[in-house]
Amino acid sequence: MVNLKVELGGKTYPLYIGIDILTKFAEIYQLYGYKPRAVLITNLSPEENNYFDIVVEIFNKQNVKIIPICLTAQQAADGLTTVQQVALQLVKHQFQPDETIISLGGSQVGNICAFIAQMIYGGVPYFQIPTTLTAQVVQSVEPMCHLNAGSTINLFSINSERNLVWSDVALLKSLPEKNFISGLGYIVQYACLINNGFFEFLENNLKEIFKLNLEVMEETVFRGCQCKINLSRQYSTEQKIQKRQGFGEFIASVLIESTQNKVKFGEALLFGMLIEGLIAFRCGIFDGPLFERFYQLLKQIPLYHFINQIDKNQVIACLTNIISRHDLFSISLPQEFGKFTSYTEYKLSDFTSALELVLTN
Repeated sequence: MVNLKVELGGKTYPLYIGIDILTKFAEIYQLYGYKPRAVLITNLSPEENNYFDIVVEIFNKQNVKIIPICLTAQQAADGLTTVQQVALQLVKHQFQPDETIISLGGSQVGNICAFIAQMIYGGVPYFQIPTTLTAQVVQSVEPMCHLNAGSTINLFSINSERNLVWSDVALLKSLPEKNFISGLGYIVQYACLINNGFFEFLENNLKEIFKLNLEVMEETVFRGCQCKINLSRQYSTEQKIQKRQGFGEFIASVLIESTQNKVKFGEALLFGMLIEGLIAFRCGIFDGPLFERFYQLLKQIPLYHFINQIDKNQVIACLTNIISRHDLFSISLPQEFGKFTSYTEYKLSDFTSALELVLTN
């Protein structure tokens, strides 16, 4: 087990990453001296709820009473509406300012819990147990929490203040392939953006990652979190005068829009990086041998369930609309791993030709 000290937005909290550490969580909770009653909020499906039972049991053994709140998939996606529903349940259970909220689930339930913990009584202790790869690598070290409102994604955002994150990579064993690949999309992006040997690590260990070799996964999550923290610090110091899109994020956002949010951003990000990496190579920005390494890595990641949902004509229509109204972003194209350049000279034909090539190969 490794302990990563997270310092973001002036707040510091410990992030524990390990294998089969879930059963030790209640001991750590008591070690921090929190009240012997906590609200446990989850969005796990019935097949995954054995984790929920385990958490309740280990807390009961430590004489900590758990108030369970189980969200449906729709409630987890609804965001703001669900926050109100959960807040009413907390009132019903006479939740107190010195009691604790614990999330057990993916990024959506994590955002909901972080939002509630920050808002109720002006802030209460919040512990997170992320159960998806995206939640473990991205959301557990994200300085902001985001909420959906109706069909609008991430409409509301506030600072996210955790007291502790308890990340057990063994929980990833039950993760559907689609969700796993979505989390991997962020990891590949971080490995490209931060030059610390992480990309080479993925090249050497991708097969073991897909086999869910837990020792490799522990290292992958740890390195991914380090990269995310470094990126968050970097972005917070940049001037936000110009619109900015990170590597792969421009095309990913177009794909999300063209599919009406039917795909996960992480898998769209993989596709976006492939398109934008190809554009960088064709423009002479991305070194040929480095692009080949990048391309060979992405070729090993199955995107068939995502590719099948892409309507080329709809993607081109979205691109045409954006470019025709001159709503241009500066996109980050790779020169090498860890070194990127802002690029605004793109044309519609750059994207459409790259899209054609990727979809036919």
